[in-house]
Amino acid sequence: MKISAIGRTGRHSAIVAALAVTIPACGPASDDGAAPSVPRIESSRALGATRGPNGEHPTPNSALRLSSSEVAKVRAGRYTAALVWHEGSDFTGAVDAGVRDEFSVLGIRVVAETSANFDAAKQKADVETVQAKRPSVLLTLPVDPVVTASAYQAAARQGTKIVLLSSVPQGMTYGRDYVNLVTDDLFQMGKRAADALAAILYTGRLQGASYTLGEQDLLTVIAAVVIGGTRLFGGEGSVIGALVGSLLMGMLTNGLILWGLTSSEQLIAQGVLLLLAISLTLRGRRGR
Repeated sequence: MKISAIGRTGRHSAIVAALAVTIPACGPASDDGAAPSVPRIESSRALGATRGPNGEHPTPNSALRLSSSEVAKVRAGRYTAALVWHEGSDFTGAVDAGVRDEFSVLGIRVVAETSANFDAAKQKADVETVQAKRPSVLLTLPVDPVVTASAYQAAARQGTKIVLLSSVPQGMTYGRDYVNLVTDDLFQMGKRAADALAAILYTGRLQGASYTLGEQDLLTVIAAVVIGGTRLFGGEGSVIGALVGSLLMGMLTNGLILWGLTSSEQLIAQGVLLLLAISLTLRGRRGR
């Protein structure tokens, strides 16, 4: 079975393909324009292209697929894995979740997981520690390509298949010390983020969408607070009162809709109720 590493094609075992396919990456995808109802927004051009450590052209993760027989072969191998992360952010959590979901399908058991918190010395020790379990595969993002290099090289010599994220430790060679390098396509990510922002601005400019959603709710909110007992001219309100006012306004709004009133007529009714609440507030103030 052949799979494509970054810019190269080689023969790898089914477990290496399984690891490579578990890591999310940003590969080429269609740059569909806006909906037909608005003028098409032309996609921008990326200012650069992501390349491997030696200038290799990347292969998208969508190109890596396992057949049913390959999945069965991986499951029969009863492989184990260690996850040696650089830190514990949301990004790492998302990658970790994707890895574990895929491993559960492939029957690969995670025997160790560590987080170095960007401490290169700790990550080096983590690699050395998890190797005591002799995992079949090691999935990791090196904190420092120099400090951690010796630990990764020792793991490779012990026969552990290493899949790297984003960077390659110093002195490690593709095919000998590690089997794959996975990274994000930052140029495409930036390009698509810019395209999305341009589409939002362009759609708003053409009034294809409204960025003032909910502005008519202001009258409802004020009326609910006043009906709940809060005075417009100073004083104290209560959470319970505001809640009761909100419930009353909700009942009123639903009733107006069921009566078949238009949106404008509903606003008029709410305004009348608000004036009534204010007048009662003023009368109570004069009574004091």
